This record gives sequence, C-alpha cells and structure tokens, in this order.
Amino acid sequence: MKPKFLFSIPNLLICLFVFSPELLLSETKKASDSPYAISGDQVRVRKTPSLKGEVLQTLSKGETVRVIACDRSLKETVKQKDGTEKKGFWIQIETNENKQGYIFSEYIGYNMIKSDSPSYIVSAETKSQDELYIIGYSAEGVLESNLDFHNKENYNPQKFPKKKLNLYGFYGETVGIFENAAFQGIEHESYEEDLVKGNRNIFPGKPKAIIGRTVGSYGKAKQVKIDRKIGQKLLEDLIADNNLRNKTEKLDPKKIPLLTASFCKDKCDFYLVKNEAKNFEILISDMRSETKSDVMENFNRIFRIDKITNGKITNLYLHRSTSPEEDSARLLAITDIDGDDKLEVWVHFSGYEWWYYGLILVEEHFALPLYSGSGGGV
Repeated sequence: MKPKFLFSIPNLLICLFVFSPELLLSETKKASDSPYAISGDQVRVRKTPSLKGEVLQTLSKGETVRVIACDRSLKETVKQKDGTEKKGFWIQIETNENKQGYIFSEYIGYNMIKSDSPSYIVSAETKSQDELYIIGYSAEGVLESNLDFHNKENYNPQKFPKKKLNLYGFYGETVGIFENAAFQGIEHESYEEDLVKGNRNIFPGKPKAIIGRTVGSYGKAKQVKIDRKIGQKLLEDLIADNNLRNKTEKLDPKKIPLLTASFCKDKCDFYLVKNEAKNFEILISDMRSETKSDVMENFNRIFRIDKITNGKITNLYLHRSTSPEEDSARLLAITDIDGDDKLEVWVHFSGYEWWYYGLILVEEHFALPLYSGSGGGV
C-alpha cells in the first residue's frame, strides 16, 4: 500500500520551509527552453495574482513556461473538487505565446519534454545492479509521482516501451548507461514500490551512479563543481542564522539543542557551488544535531539551501525535522542534467516507516520545489 500523505508533500515544501518572501527573479530566457512545465490539467493563467483575476490563457499539462518571478508573500489556498485544499503562492510566468501572467505554484513541475515521453527519472541506489528505483514518470512531458500514475489506467507503466537511460554520479557527471529498462513492480509486506529492470553499464574509472534519466532530446549534462569546505566565518554565520530561527520559533533547547561550530566539524555536510561570472555562491547544507532516540539517531536535522553574496547569507530553502514522525531530508545528488546551468537538487525524504523523493530547482534568486513522490512506506 502506498502512503496517501504524499499528495500533500509539495504544499509543505513550498509553503512551510521556504523563507524568502521578497520578489525573486528567474534567469530563464525563453519558455520553450525552460525547465518548468505545467503539472495540472487546464491551468489558468491570470492577469493578477488572485483567484478573481482575469483569465488570459489556459495551459495543458506538459506545456513549458518561463518563470519570471516568485513572490512567496502572494499566498493562496485553492479548493479541489474532492473537497481538499492546496496551499501555495502565485508565480509570475510567461507562456510560449509571450503572454505574461500568474499561475498557482502547485501547478508547476519539472519539464521532461513531451517528445521524450514516456520516460523515467530513477535512483540507482539499489542492491541489484540490474534494477533502478523509479523517482518519477513522465507521460505528458512533466515529472509525476507513481501515485498519480497508478490512479490512471491509460498511463499503465507496464505498457511503456523498453528504454535506455543515462546514469549520473553525485555531482551530475555522466557515469554510464542503463539499457532495456522495463517497468517492474515489487510487492513488499506493507507497501508496493516501483522499479525498472535492465542492464547497467558503468564506464571504466567512473564513480557509482546515483541518478538516471531516460535518453532524450534534452541538453548535455554538466558536472557540478563543488567545494566541500567553507570558511570559519561563513560557518559561524550559518549556525547563528539557524539558532536565531530556533529562538524565533520558540523551540525547546533541551529537545532541540543549538548547533555549535565545533559540533559541525563532524555532524554537518556542506556543498558550495560557485558562480564566478555573477559573483555569488549556492550553499547546500545538511546539518544534524546530537539528539538521539530509540528509533532513529540524529533525527533533529536541518537541510537548507542558501545564496552567498560577498559573505552575506540569503536563505532560499529550509527543511527542518525534529522527530522521527517528521520527514527528514538527505541530499541524494546535485546535477545539471540538461546543461542549462540551473542546479537540480535531488532529495531523499524519510520518516520512521516511509520515504519519498523530491526535486528542488535552484536559480540565482530562488529554490523552487518542483516534485515530490514515489518511494514507499506505511
């Protein structure tokens, strides 16, 4: 049985864990070249950021758009036909017809290119070399969860033709190929998990594969250059920013101890990506506290993405877990699969008895969660 809670995860990622209310501008030049695609059916583009705004255009699933800006202060709640609610904010976009307007953040996803569909994104962290776990599917040009697919008989992955996938390492370097990939479900005692089965071939001298994507018409992958060390001043500022958030949110210091620089030498992982042309850096941090429990060690965990400009920290994304009953984030890979100089941050989220995958696309001024789903649990 697949966990039903996954349907609400994108709301949490966008609305609760991002702390940059200022207007954030995108560097994407044309909608047709964009990594962003519509993930809903018949999505309305409105003239103003309001449900009462004039409808300028209606977009279909898989159509690409250019994100002009994200203003997270423009919050919105949209009621669904089944009575549930989706919470998000308005994103300013431009369509392929050069119309500019606003769409609800829950209806934008990761562009998988319609002409390449059906296709997969996979995790290569499997015990068997001839299997890959499915992170997400695409039948209409946008990455979707297995939950969505299994609810649509006309998108039965078992009918997908066999595919060839490119395999990438932790930093997005091409490390091999996976041939004759065919869908195969695997049944566990309390959940079902999706995978593809085929033939893995890692090129000589290359590191292990982490992420895979069906071969298609997207650009050539670029390896992301990472510095694993950060300066003492930046570390102290990062810890101070985190501890200030703890105090602002009035978190119990006995349950959630404040981080220290000495502790972070062993319990924090940093990934610094430099953009020398524009004089800024993107810092991805996985910070863990000393808290332990009988069921999970180091479950007090902070996963954050920050922009660093002349030593100044601007937080773009923050996810905190304080107990085994909350989702804990672990960095899976940092890639630029389509070579557009935008970071794709792949995340493995997990709790006591569940897990799922997430994708956060990082531009200079914002980090936008575009996908979460698949995985398994109870």
